[in-house]
Amino acid sequence: KAIKDPLAFKVFNINENVKLKKISETAKKIIQIIQENQEVSYEDLLSLGFSKRSIKSLLDKGILIPVESSVKIKTPVFKQPKTSDYTPKLLESQMYVYDRFYFKDRLKAYISLLKKYVKTNKSVLIVVPSIAFGNKLYKDLSQKFENVYFYHDGINPKLQFEIFKEITKNPSIVIGTVSSLLIPIKDLNLIILEQEHSSAYKVLRSPRFETKRVLYYIHKEKNIPIILTSSILSIESYLINVPNLKKDKDVIKSYVEINPFKSTNKTLIKLQSSISEKGRTLILTNKSYYSGFIYCPRCGWEAVCPTCDVPLKTYIQNSIKIFRCPSCKKRFEYFKACPECDFKLKETGFGKEFVFELLKKSEKLRKLLDSNKIVVESCLKDILQFESFDMVINLYPDFILDLPDYRANEKFLRSVIYPLTVAKDSYIIFSNKLESWLAENIWTKSYDVNQTLENFYKKEIDYRKKNKLPPFLKLVRFKIVFKPNQKEYVEKVLKEISSLKVYSFFQKPNSFNYYFEYKSEKEKQMIKALAEKLLKKGLDVIIEVDPKSF
Repeated sequence: KAIKDPLAFKVFNINENVKLKKISETAKKIIQIIQENQEVSYEDLLSLGFSKRSIKSLLDKGILIPVESSVKIKTPVFKQPKTSDYTPKLLESQMYVYDRFYFKDRLKAYISLLKKYVKTNKSVLIVVPSIAFGNKLYKDLSQKFENVYFYHDGINPKLQFEIFKEITKNPSIVIGTVSSLLIPIKDLNLIILEQEHSSAYKVLRSPRFETKRVLYYIHKEKNIPIILTSSILSIESYLINVPNLKKDKDVIKSYVEINPFKSTNKTLIKLQSSISEKGRTLILTNKSYYSGFIYCPRCGWEAVCPTCDVPLKTYIQNSIKIFRCPSCKKRFEYFKACPECDFKLKETGFGKEFVFELLKKSEKLRKLLDSNKIVVESCLKDILQFESFDMVINLYPDFILDLPDYRANEKFLRSVIYPLTVAKDSYIIFSNKLESWLAENIWTKSYDVNQTLENFYKKEIDYRKKNKLPPFLKLVRFKIVFKPNQKEYVEKVLKEISSLKVYSFFQKPNSFNYYFEYKSEKEKQMIKALAEKLLKKGLDVIIEVDPKSF
């Protein structure tokens, strides 16, 4: 059937070249969701309650841009590179993990394995976290194999249906986002989940599901081998008692240097002396704003949002500083003096915008920035795994340890070690906490990545087990949205699951948001039965197993 809605099946990203001026609160929420998830589909936004008009308005203003996709092509098969990680035989029907540190080494292993499956006329599905990553992978694999297809929500319906027909009728190599898991691929005999730690694998729209959980049931019912892969496995995947396909230890190819972060001026001097004009340099700032916390050193006044009571951040807009709330995105006029005592305000913390301004102070670094020999990013995006840089500089990841998040240690480890995967010659970290953190959490000051990760997993697992934190705490988010005349009925039926332990609860005039702790399949079935009863009455119900936050 013809799709009348021109936005259907499109996937959006933020256009970083457009300045955000006067936009509505709804538009700010849409932008925030897309920034958190890298890419979000039109259907995702509709299911989250946003209107077509709001989405189209952002498209017309150029703030949202559709993610472009590669198309299906067929090319000759070239000779495949060798790798030591896989045996000549096809994999047995079980689950595996594969934590080869460098993505390019994992890609060689995939190619070697795909060759075996292609010879036996079997299909393979590689699930990827984003369309941008999938486009790059598709480009590489389609030059080496025939019948390679990339399936995702952003493809136009006509091409999507053509690909659907091909991969359900003929053995193929399929690259896809999470939606590809729902396709009955012909003779599917292997599924690879690349970047298994990515938050993109928690689906936003209903039915909200966790990709690894779905893969477990596919493996259980269809007896298909599953490989969970990443440079750094998530705690959950590390705990799975399954074989690791990595045959030997990783060898780090770059020189690692840890420097204390003393001041921005001293950092600039160090950058000038360290960065070469010959190679390419990647600078990671860990945040996008200009500065992160504004306060008065005399009276202690802090710049906070009057609506959200959240500390304001400083941003650069049209070469002028502004204050902006990271929660509601409201903008406020920038001022230098404390409104309470008229003393000069102090800014602490810095992000991508600040680093840009810092680099421009140096004639040498400004020229390298203009010629794209210096790339500045707020984080290591997954698409950068296809590139390598002569030097990678990580500026002050320490703030992650101050976040009120039980995963702070895991996030800090990932932010510090993950950039090594794209560093060719040298990796410089500016941190005041890293060496003491390594000694405290990993019992070593060495930068042996294999030993570092192994020690970290043991310490972190012990900490979470003692404090009853995920994955040793099982939660279900259960949200009910109702009309005023339905509230009494909702309260009545909720008594049917009063035996469940409520971990936390939030209430609004038109909704209840429960976080239930469950310990058995029976308790999950109780929640499911209640949801079905409420849905029959026309209420909106959202169920999320193992929610991101609670």
